[in-house]
Parts: sequence; C-alpha cells; structure tokens
Amino acid sequence: MAIPKYQSFMLPLLQLLADGQIHHVSELRDELATQFSLSESDRSELLPSGRSRLLDNRVAWARTDLGQAGALESPSRGSVQITCRGRTILAENPERVDRKYLSRYPEFAAFRRRVRSKAENLQSDPDEAAFTEETSIAPDERVAQADESTSSVPQGDERKDPPPEALSFADAAEQILEQYAAKKPMHYRAITRKALELGLVRTKGQTPEATLHAQILTEIKRKMRQGTTPRFTKHGRGLVGLSRWTVGGLPTQIDQHNREARRQLLARLTAMPPGDFEKLVGRLLVALGFQDVLVTSRSGDGGIDVRGILVVGDVIRTRMAVQVKRWRTNVQAPTVQQVRGSLGTHDQGLIITTSDFSPGARTEAERPNAVPVALMSGEQLVGLLVEHDIGVRRAPYDLLELGGEQED
Repeated sequence: MAIPKYQSFMLPLLQLLADGQIHHVSELRDELATQFSLSESDRSELLPSGRSRLLDNRVAWARTDLGQAGALESPSRGSVQITCRGRTILAENPERVDRKYLSRYPEFAAFRRRVRSKAENLQSDPDEAAFTEETSIAPDERVAQADESTSSVPQGDERKDPPPEALSFADAAEQILEQYAAKKPMHYRAITRKALELGLVRTKGQTPEATLHAQILTEIKRKMRQGTTPRFTKHGRGLVGLSRWTVGGLPTQIDQHNREARRQLLARLTAMPPGDFEKLVGRLLVALGFQDVLVTSRSGDGGIDVRGILVVGDVIRTRMAVQVKRWRTNVQAPTVQQVRGSLGTHDQGLIITTSDFSPGARTEAERPNAVPVALMSGEQLVGLLVEHDIGVRRAPYDLLELGGEQED
C-alpha cells in the first residue's frame, strides 16, 4: 500500500509509546511500517530529492507535531518517550489524532501561529518560503513544520526535505546500516566512506574510520554496562550490525530480564524514604567523580538536597547544587526556576528526578542568559546507577562463541 499521510501516523505512534519506556525512533519506524503493511519497496521510497526516505520524513513530521503539542519528549537524540499529556490523549480513546485535534493545546496552537506568520512574512517564491521555514524551526529533527494547506506544499508529498545536517559518527553509522546494509553487517570503514560520501558527517580529522569505530565500541560497552541493549552489535574483523536485526534468542531474553530489573529499580527509588534517596544520590555523585559531597540538612536547605564539587581531570572544579525529586509526575518549569533562584554565585544546578521533565522545564533549563540547570530523568538515573553497580548486582555467565580472526 502507499505510505499514509503523516497525520495518520500520530495516533499509532503514541500507542507504540504507551508503555512509558524510551524508544529509539528507528525502532518505531519499523513497527509503524509493519503496522501499515508497507512493503520493502514502500519503505525504501525516496523523496523527490533522493536524499532521504519518504517514510522517515513522514514519521519525523508526526513526531514533530506531537512534540510541539507536549504529547511526547525526546530524552536523548534519536529517542522519544510519551508524556503525561500523551497518556491523557490515549485515555480519551480518540479515533484519530491530527493537527485539528492537537490545536486544543495552547503550545501547539502558538506553534501553528508562528509557522503561519513566518510563511506570510516571506516575500520569496512560495516553494522557497516553505524551504526556509522548514530549515529554521526544528533543526534538531532535520525536519520542521509548515502549513499543509498552503500552496507552498509540493504536490505528491506533505513536506520537502531540508538540506542534510551533520550527524554524530554513531548516528550516521546507524543510518547507513539501516538504509544500505540489507540487514547484514558492514565493515566500519565501508560505513565511514558511505557516511562521508552522503555528507552525513563532517570532520577535519585524519582518521574518521577510527573515530567512527571507537564511538560504536564505546557506546556498545556503556550500554551493556547499563544493562540496556546497544543499538550496534560487533561481529568481529571490524564488522558492525544493528542489534534490532536479531529477534529472539538469548540476547532478547537477557534484554527482557534487564528491562524488568531496571523497572523494579526505578519503582524502588520512587518508594524510598526521602533521606535514603538523597544519600543514594550522594553515592552516585561520588561514583561520577564528585568530591566533597554533602547531603544537606532537611531544613533550611533552600530546596537544595545535595552539594558537591564536580572534578574533571584534577583541573576543572565546578560547584554543583542538586535537588532531587521522587516524583511520579513530570517536573515543570517553576521547579527549574526555583532551583536556579537557590544557587550561589558560583554554583551550577542539577535536578534529579525519578520521573521526567516537561518540554517547558527543558526549555527553561537551557534559557539563554541564565545559569544553566542540568536535568537527569528517572531513566538516566537508573542507567547511571546500573553502570556504577549501585542498587544492583551482576550475575556473571560465560557465553562461549567460536573465535575469529583478529579485528582489523
């Protein structure tokens, strides 16, 4: 069947996120393609420019609109998670979620007004106006919002794809493997050559192949240390694949077990007495390289629960004031403002929560000309605790595999 219009992806995308977990966008695209019974030919169909796939473009647009409406968040690049508002939408059991439905939310309505105003103020060719609009509103998505009803929308598609932006080496590797590897491992050098050829990465370094390979191996090691499934798999001799190509078997069982252990750990954190939770955070900060960590008094702390000095390489020393929240609901912008107001002259702020942060809180934390406040969600907190063996123990097993030639 033909690839549906992007608004048709909105409700199914929210439904896939209903479990509350963080999902990688590429996984969601694959699940949506299966749900809509798209053939391999459909999935591979390119936009007229030939630079990216039509399916990727439309799912990205659905993600952008839902994000602007506050129904989902992006905890990290390339990943999404449903918000409280998204759960509320699902609880209403709507037959369809589209721009008309999302316009009930002030954030989305304001976003639409900004889009229309920008389009009306451009005095150039309509197609060029849409192009400028797209590349200025949501560069982090490499897609952006335009008004589908205007004459600037090209016939046959809802959006034009913006010019490619540089990706990290790991993100570029994932895209190359997804589009060109046919679910077979590729050598990291071949991946790098393709990424450079397509302009997905930009570097002045003399050894981009080594950089890409190192990033992939580092990510694999850290994800495994955190008890989560890495997006990449090593196959020896410099070959790299995507873990989602492997369905079932021991790796899947281990992943399911670890997911459940992480879920139980987060539930335990949420149920902890306040004092115990603050002490646990103090232990984590020490493991992360903080010095002089002090859990403050329960009274008169000005909202700050833990203080410490982050030391990097015995050279950089940053005073951090930390507020912890054992909350089930998302932290909102006023909390970020409160923490910022409690900071001393040379302090940096950090909020650690067992839940997550609203879009407004994330925007406030990064507000220009204000002291930045770092944010750590429950998912990130659990990952760091597992990585540093706090609150968990590891069960060692010896898994034998046949040896191969030395990696190149």
